[in-house]
Amino acid sequence: MKILVVDDEFEVRETIKGMLRDVVSEIVCASDAMSAMLTLKDNEDVSAIITDYRMPGLGGYDWISMVKHYHPQKKIVVVTGYEVAKDNLEKTVKVVMKPFTKYQLIEAIEA
Repeated sequence: MKILVVDDEFEVRETIKGMLRDVVSEIVCASDAMSAMLTLKDNEDVSAIITDYRMPGLGGYDWISMVKHYHPQKKIVVVTGYEVAKDNLEKTVKVVMKPFTKYQLIEAIEA
């Protein structure tokens, strides 16, 4: 399984990579929505996207909607510290609240 991790904070991306390193075959990263879309173009075999909800530039509901539109087959896991994010997302998107554990993240990917 190949995962794309999208977060504007380097430390968060590295933490998620560390959590999933022994579970996922390959992890690619992006620091914002636009670079994530380019990464998806070059990595069509990504099966799941783990993304922050609030990021500078394109983020939140607009970012999630764009991913769902262009990549409807990709599983999306949103990691966020904002309760409001749960209310604005489609039921097909899994939301994991920060702080989260490795096991919560794995469960969300496998759900």
